Amino acid sequence: MVTTTEVVVVGAGYAGVAAANKLARNRRGLRVVMVNPAASFVERIRLHEFAATGRRVSVPLREILHPAVDLRIARGLRLGDGQLETSTGGMGFDYCVLAVGATPCATPQHAYAVGEFDAAARLHRRLAALCPGAPVVVVGGGNGGIALASRLNRKGESDVVIVEPRSEHFYRPLLSYVGAGLATLGDARREQS
Repeated sequence: MVTTTEVVVVGAGYAGVAAANKLARNRRGLRVVMVNPAASFVERIRLHEFAATGRRVSVPLREILHPAVDLRIARGLRLGDGQLETSTGGMGFDYCVLAVGATPCATPQHAYAVGEFDAAARLHRRLAALCPGAPVVVVGGGNGGIALASRLNRKGESDVVIVEPRSEHFYRPLLSYVGAGLATLGDARREQS
């Protein structure tokens, strides 16, 4: 008798998609079910581009998921004891990969975030409604803040200011090379100016 191991992957971000695809591709005897509230994968690292330009940053999940992954469009509500309760019903599992990511904190009034698609869409609409030359303040000088300000500047916004309390910035993509011994931490450090 062949037994099938049920694996539920909750969340279709980078980690969830990678886990579901790897499990479906490399494991016989597994049934992989992905649960996500939307049918699309959002490239979160590109949300600043969407906010500034409206460039498409999502693709249908079916285009990037392994064909053996069973996609369920639902919101996970409760998880425990081998059961997942979703907005469309319950399901049992043997293993669960919880890959729901982080939820940004509350955004103050008159401020816009870029950490999630809906928030970036609100920012894009607001930026599109601005009068030419209106000041834009970007709070945070990390990779996302710098990239957003740069995109706005390239688009013709001339009054863009970044507010950042630190005097230096660490270029995060280079940190992988630091960890591998191919670069130093000093190589990743940049002065904020």
